[in-house]
Amino acid sequence: MLSDMIDDLVRADCPQEKEAAYRQLEKLGVDRITADVIADERRKEAHL
Repeated sequence: MLSDMIDDLVRADCPQEKEAAYRQLEKLGVDRITADVIADERRKEAHL
């Protein structure tokens, strides 16, 4: 569930999609900075 939400953040194409992903993550207690760090790590893994 959390990984799906992080993937939504990674795949967000517009600011509205990114904001929606942040709001869903915040409901689970994941702040925006933490979400961005995790999303950056997911992006790095995808490029390997």
